[in-house]
Amino acid sequence: MSIALNLHLGLPKCASTSLQRVFAEQGGARFLGKSSRRHDGLAYREAALEHLFRHTIPYASEAKVDYDQIAELLSKSMLGDGSDDGPFLVSDELLSGCGFRNYRINHFPDPLVILYRLRRIFSPLRILVVIRNQTHFLRSYYSELVKYGYNVAFEIFAHKHLVHDAGLTNLLRYDRYLALLSAWCDELFVVPFEALVRADAHARTQLVAFAEIAFEQLPHSNPSGSEQELAKRFLENRKSVHDAGRWTPLSELHATEAVIGGLNLAQTPANLFWMSDDVRSRWEALGRSSNQKLGKMIGLDLAAYGYCGCENNDKQRDAKRVSI
Repeated sequence: MSIALNLHLGLPKCASTSLQRVFAEQGGARFLGKSSRRHDGLAYREAALEHLFRHTIPYASEAKVDYDQIAELLSKSMLGDGSDDGPFLVSDELLSGCGFRNYRINHFPDPLVILYRLRRIFSPLRILVVIRNQTHFLRSYYSELVKYGYNVAFEIFAHKHLVHDAGLTNLLRYDRYLALLSAWCDELFVVPFEALVRADAHARTQLVAFAEIAFEQLPHSNPSGSEQELAKRFLENRKSVHDAGRWTPLSELHATEAVIGGLNLAQTPANLFWMSDDVRSRWEALGRSSNQKLGKMIGLDLAAYGYCGCENNDKQRDAKRVSI
């Protein structure tokens, strides 16, 4: 059995919730999930589909993945309802490997494993990925974690992912990540977040080509909040010593910060997004090395969207930044 799938896999904090609302409105029976308009607590149309896309594919050990059983499940749930004129449409940031559920349970699955399983199950497999200026992505991702209860300072968070956590950092090396995606899917569509926000011609054309989805302006969803609001929430998180769902003794947390960043963060910096010059320069270097190749890969002038390494000068970059 051959089942065609159009998959939007994020990245998170790249207008995913807004796109999911549009997919739900225009996708009809083809759209399986995930949806922000949940029924019976489900993000997918059926509990079995939610378990497949949110547990089996990203997290299960290969020995426990029964592909024949999955084919039978899909045959019943996807083709048995009269909506077999696919391709079917799924949208889930979890499948990028860096969804927020991954962070809360401290388990980042391997994107290669996810792609391998998707490739075995679906054909043709077409993928849409939305990318974002790496520094802006990092700030917005961190802001969302703070809303969840995260209480480690931004400097430490950035340093951790730059040095110790290859998973998230590898995804933000977009040239490598897109090369990986293109090797495992039949067709890859890439849209900058900044293009979606502007609803420019490239974004609209790509959405139509991907899944015959048309939009004039995306609905605004899940704003990060002002820096002042986030700083207040951060201080509340620090008092509760709650690290994204993992309770940590205060002395251990401070010791971890000291080891990772070499900083004394008993007092929170006035600027929530403060980074040392060293960490900032390393993040910008990561962006430059990736983005200089990226523009040629996807045929876009990324300088128009303010991507590090593609701008003509710092003044032009600052003028074209998109707020979080």
